[in-house]
Amino acid sequence: MPSTDESEPDDDPLVFKSPEQKLAVWFGVIFGANMICLLLLAARSSSTTPIRGWLDVGIFTCVAGVAALGISRALFLFPFRLLDLVVMITALALGMKGAIEVARLIRRSRITEISEIPEGQLIAVTCLFTGCALMGGATVGLRYCRCLSIDSPVKRAVVLVSGMMWMPAPIALLAIPFHLLNQLIRNESTSWGELAWIVALIISAICTATNFYLSIVSSNETLQNSNHESTS
Repeated sequence: MPSTDESEPDDDPLVFKSPEQKLAVWFGVIFGANMICLLLLAARSSSTTPIRGWLDVGIFTCVAGVAALGISRALFLFPFRLLDLVVMITALALGMKGAIEVARLIRRSRITEISEIPEGQLIAVTCLFTGCALMGGATVGLRYCRCLSIDSPVKRAVVLVSGMMWMPAPIALLAIPFHLLNQLIRNESTSWGELAWIVALIISAICTATNFYLSIVSSNETLQNSNHESTS
């Protein structure tokens, strides 16, 4: 008699059975986003100035959406806990607050091309970029936690926050000194404002140094594990 334990073939089109299928799906997503951006660029070239800013937001949203999709898929490759999720959401909320303040600061700059952009459009673009950067960094932090077998909630929180700052921290290390120097030259600095920027500079330096250390340690750990598996 035929065996009843044989499982029926999975014909679900959403289940990718080979790397080629996954590559084809991602190629289709990127190609579709590229075509949408080209259409928005064509509409932007023939539109009036007030509409161009919102078309720029649409183009950046399309690009950021593809990046967010890739980040979300990469994020679920690494296990995370409820406290990790709380840390990521809290850091993301603080990052959005910082992005809004930075957008307003850029809006008040003397750069003509930027100062002419409406504040709402500049805030939207800045928040989209910040959100993608922070969530991409969360993937890096979770990878550190798994490679180094970090179980302590406090250590995981520190590693996650440092990982989420993998891109904003080096940018802040370069941008904040120029901003403070500009404020000093224009004689527009305030004691509280300078203190806040100095604290942000110190935090950025700590996060950058922590990421550099964790990247070296995790790389060595991965190399040792691969060598151990090859010799066993």
